[in-house]
Amino acid sequence: MALHRQHVACHGCHARMDGIGTCLEGSDRVGRRRACYTIDEIDLLGEFSDGTELYGEDELREWLLDHQSEFARAYTEALYVYALGRPLRLSERMRAWDLADEHGPQYRTTDILRGVIASELFQTP
Repeated sequence: MALHRQHVACHGCHARMDGIGTCLEGSDRVGRRRACYTIDEIDLLGEFSDGTELYGEDELREWLLDHQSEFARAYTEALYVYALGRPLRLSERMRAWDLADEHGPQYRTTDILRGVIASELFQTP
């Protein structure tokens, strides 16, 4: 895996995502504690590209709660990319962020999804 992460085409995504995955390594794919390991046997230290280090899902949860606005923007942007089937242009990214900001840090994912679907950007071919 370490060699794969060093590959130029793979490094960018791994630099953003591996920290989250490592923090969640103590749980299986549906969120149950892994029964086949003790927590001491699993490396739960997530290292992020900005130098942040978080240990396990509790610290990851706290970090996400402290960064709800950024998470809402990233979530909204990802929905648009998926819905449109292409990366967003800068002006479109700003509109996606505006939609996320309209709902504030205590957003509901369904409200943002409805906002994406109702948006001119999504409705216009």
